Amino acid sequence: MTGKYDVVLYNNKLHYHLTINRNITILRGYSASGKSELIRLLSAHNGNPASSGITLVCDRKCIVLTEENWKLYSCTYPEKLKEYQGRSARMIVSPGSCKSIVYDLTKLCEKYDVNVLCIVPVFPFFVTKEKIYNINKFLAYFRNRLFRGTIPTIVSYECSGGLVYDMMDWLPLTPMVNTTYTYEDYLKICLNPQKYLSSDLKNVHWGVFYNFNNSKKEFPCAELQDITVCFPHDNDCDGIAEKWQIYRRNINWNLLLYLMVRREQNIPIHVIKEFSK
Repeated sequence: MTGKYDVVLYNNKLHYHLTINRNITILRGYSASGKSELIRLLSAHNGNPASSGITLVCDRKCIVLTEENWKLYSCTYPEKLKEYQGRSARMIVSPGSCKSIVYDLTKLCEKYDVNVLCIVPVFPFFVTKEKIYNINKFLAYFRNRLFRGTIPTIVSYECSGGLVYDMMDWLPLTPMVNTTYTYEDYLKICLNPQKYLSSDLKNVHWGVFYNFNNSKKEFPCAELQDITVCFPHDNDCDGIAEKWQIYRRNINWNLLLYLMVRREQNIPIHVIKEFSK
């Protein structure tokens, strides 16, 4: 976008006056400060400008894109895509119906010869014709600007700990990356992390694990003292023990963060009570 534009939107109760001078402007504010009402007024004006009782004054067309109407606007106003003909454009897509939106958008861009890079915040990767990018590598820069403190060692029940390190683009300070355990074994680690996280893995093998949706699945497993460590994201047993040893050297014993998340099913109440101790 070149230059800046004034947007005036009002009815008999509310009056908004915004000056837009960037391609992307983020509205921020406390709850009940009028953000949602601004969108509601603009949506109502888009739906029926003549009888909505809402006045919009701007040199450019102002619309609200939703999952229901984005396709209508894209097809009704193809000149907006034509502006980028032979060029590249970046779009942030709402995760609600991202698959259908990206698919239809790709078809429209092929029609108008536009190379579009779609970013979907819910997914860790986005793809162009040439490369695959990790969104977290971009977002981690901004997250780290907000972070003040020491990077912890995350003692995680399953792969959520590794996801946190990836989202912050931190070097993992724990061997418990992309691992999982039975509830009982994980509680043992929480009670005595020094004992278990200072130990080597033994007898790496393919084993059956029963804690995923109460069904058994086969993953690489290993013995750690008197418990079993499962590696659901590894496809073979080679290098598992060595990887555990390398990550173990980075442990921050002065700051351990315990993280127990279960996405597939609810954690039993008795386990939560033991974990809270």
